[in-house]
Amino acid sequence: GHLNNTVEEILPEGPNATYTAISLGAPIGHLFAGTQQGHVRIFEWPLKPGGAQANPFIQVELHAHSITSLSLCSNGRFLYSSCKGGAVLASRVKAFTFASGEKEELTPALLD
Repeated sequence: GHLNNTVEEILPEGPNATYTAISLGAPIGHLFAGTQQGHVRIFEWPLKPGGAQANPFIQVELHAHSITSLSLCSNGRFLYSSCKGGAVLASRVKAFTFASGEKEELTPALLD
């Protein structure tokens, strides 16, 4: 069957900011969304009603090309990402809260 009821929707700001991949880290309270620009946006989970205005995010520039996949490891310590350019990164996820205002929450490393 199909999903008939959308619980919450966050639309991109424009055609160059479309979302291309997501990974939910419910145990750590984050939703990771990859963009066409190669960035990862980190939202607080669960999302709040009210769309983009009610759900601020932190954006991290990881790839030079559009992100094609995101996967969070089972313990929530690493986010794996790939892009159209062929790069695969393992990024260490640092524990943080949105109230702290920290900006360096992902530390990427290129996988050979």
